[in-house]
Amino acid sequence: MTRPIRECSVTRRKIAAQNADIAYYFWAGVKDGLKLADRLQAGGFTADQARAAASVLAEVATTADLVTKPYLDDRLLAMEQRLIIRLGGLAVVLTGLALAVMHYLPPHG
Repeated sequence: MTRPIRECSVTRRKIAAQNADIAYYFWAGVKDGLKLADRLQAGGFTADQARAAASVLAEVATTADLVTKPYLDDRLLAMEQRLIIRLGGLAVVLTGLALAVMHYLPPHG
């Protein structure tokens, strides 16, 4: 089981604010389903297709967890740091094992 790397509270607040902004603008565009359906119809959708797409987008906007690119970048950086630490630990252990084997092997003669 891995332990999460602690994040700076300022970074968490910044990411939360960005997520809230994106969710607000996304929801504002989808909230008025009639306007969205009209725009889709103007773009070439049939009335049924436009209504279905608007309802699906409204459902996604209210139930989906939106993730921003900066949030993903921060998580990938944290994951990369954990990987580097683990690989460094593995290198230390393997070096120690190699030195122990060389120490206990009889000398060539």
